[in-house]
Amino acid sequence: MKILKVTFQNLNSLKGEHQIDFENGLLGEAGIFSITGPTGAGKSTILDAITLALFGKAARYESKPNPGEMMSRGTGECAAEVLFECNQGRYTAKWTLARARKKAEGKLQNSKREIAEADSGKILAEKLREADQVIEDLTGLDYERFLRSVLLAQGRFKEFLDADDNERGDLLEKITGTEIYSKISQQAYAIGSEKNAEIAQAQQHLDGLQLKTQDELATLAKEKTENDASLLKLKITLTEFQKQLQRHQHSTQQNKTLAASQQELAQWKIKDEAFTPSRNQLVKHEATQPLQAALIQLDNHIREKNPIDHQGRSSQKIRGNKHAISHYGLFAKLHPYSIGENKHAVSIATTNGPRTENSSYLA
Repeated sequence: MKILKVTFQNLNSLKGEHQIDFENGLLGEAGIFSITGPTGAGKSTILDAITLALFGKAARYESKPNPGEMMSRGTGECAAEVLFECNQGRYTAKWTLARARKKAEGKLQNSKREIAEADSGKILAEKLREADQVIEDLTGLDYERFLRSVLLAQGRFKEFLDADDNERGDLLEKITGTEIYSKISQQAYAIGSEKNAEIAQAQQHLDGLQLKTQDELATLAKEKTENDASLLKLKITLTEFQKQLQRHQHSTQQNKTLAASQQELAQWKIKDEAFTPSRNQLVKHEATQPLQAALIQLDNHIREKNPIDHQGRSSQKIRGNKHAISHYGLFAKLHPYSIGENKHAVSIATTNGPRTENSSYLA
């Protein structure tokens, strides 16, 4: 940041309103200048005006609260205003302090602050804490860093001149705020020592390792090649075994299916043998089918020839000679020309049954 103009009123020995323009005139042309004068002339008051306007604190009192002694005696108000420039633009910072009714005997009131844009007059902050934050955001400096990097208070400078070498180093750290670097240096040294110990331990471990010679490496490489070839053969063998296993599993499944089919066939053979008697009877029955109509006619003819009161006895004879009729039917099929000659023999084996219109065929 760059201080362009300082305006203040009724601060310490400098009563009335005063203005110092660092941007124009001789001060604007000078690259460097000094503020001189007898003790009590107000040299430090100019520096106080700058810190009062920017941070609401007087440089000579460091971090203490705003002192009422800054107001010139016999006055009821005082003020300080700074015009400064930074990367974000041009801004004004103002600080004011007054007594009740602005009378010299009035009670001291709370101070007021204001941060605004210089060109537009737009107010950015009016509260004390907000003003501190805005100044820090614009300049990147808080009150302590500003005193160490921009403005060196008179008491600090005299203390620096009178100190010995060791004290002067401590003062320089406090003035410039570099004491943090001493702490960082100490921490860095501690971390470095710890890492060096770890490196030494790792180096000791490496020293205990024995590296392979070129011949040993060549032998290991040859063994690796042979192992790779063996592994390839094993993979091929494994693939063949897997194929054989699949074929075996398929064969086993087929054998199970065949065994089940053979068992089912055996059961069917048993059933077929048990059906043999019925099959023989069925063959005999089918052999008598062509003679069924002739047997019916024969039966009707016998009924006409026999008396009615002989029906019961005839029925008994028929039931007792069913087997004979079946054999006769089979014989009649084989010898059709013998039916007429044996019609009387047939009549003794027939039963009563319904007559047909063709009953006279065999008669």
